[in-house]
Amino acid sequence: DQIQAVMDHAAIPPLLALLGSPSRAVRKEAAFALVNVTTSPWPQHTLRLVDQGVVEPLCELLSPSEPADIVTVTLEGLQNILKIGDQKRADGGGSEAGNPVVA
Repeated sequence: DQIQAVMDHAAIPPLLALLGSPSRAVRKEAAFALVNVTTSPWPQHTLRLVDQGVVEPLCELLSPSEPADIVTVTLEGLQNILKIGDQKRADGGGSEAGNPVVA
């Protein structure tokens, strides 16, 4: 499984660093790779991304200067992260007042 390989080989920190690259192509590929992890059927993969600090660098890609494809995939990834938080809250893992994954 590609997602498990990304997790097992400590690829998250380098991918996070690449989100800040001056190259649009590099930012795009890093964003796509990280967002792909959020599509995993195992919530622990997404939670591990959050624990490693993925939310802030993804939010930084939500800029009018970024191309639409990067913004779109970034929004999809953030939505997937929030869905995991909603599920965690529904399962009793957080308060009613906010999303426990990004709180």
